[in-house]
Amino acid sequence: MRWLTGLFFLMLVQAVSATECRVNGGAWYNADTTLFGAYVSVAADLATDKVSLADYTLECHSGNVLYNETISTAQDAVMLYPGYGHLAGGLRVNQDYPIPVPGGIVLSVQNNYEPPVTVRGEPYLKITRAPGKYVQIRSGDQIAAVKYQVVTRFNALEVNRFDFWLRLYAKNSLNLSPSTCTLNDDKPIDIDFEAVE
Repeated sequence: MRWLTGLFFLMLVQAVSATECRVNGGAWYNADTTLFGAYVSVAADLATDKVSLADYTLECHSGNVLYNETISTAQDAVMLYPGYGHLAGGLRVNQDYPIPVPGGIVLSVQNNYEPPVTVRGEPYLKITRAPGKYVQIRSGDQIAAVKYQVVTRFNALEVNRFDFWLRLYAKNSLNLSPSTCTLNDDKPIDIDFEAVE
């Protein structure tokens, strides 16, 4: 009996470092101890008034086939970095969740013995068509970060829970200023229509 208890304990301990993730098909890393990063192409979609930051693929899997794994948003899941904090943004997962993005939105579920799964969610910046709300992104800048929460279970028993980050950097520059114009030096314009019948 002691041997079985020890074996079960060993399996639970292995789950602590069992979750592995990779970005864009790269090497697998322990998600509990790694700061992940991805370079994203930034382009304006004027039809949706957004700049997508979703030009990457994040895949995760449990390193132990006995466990199920759920990846969700952590509380305040999308953070904009200094220089971009004046912008609005959020995460799209079937619908838009503006900043502050709530925790608990399920992004992937992996049952035991399944292959790696893609973690859903598309971070974005919101384009505001108003003076002073420009979008100016410099190539190489860290724009945002997405915070995930991993919960690992053995049957119904939760054996591990932790958060990890994915940092997003710009592959290219983008300068999108709202068009504004000034007429008559911002003075009233007087138009004489003469007699109107």
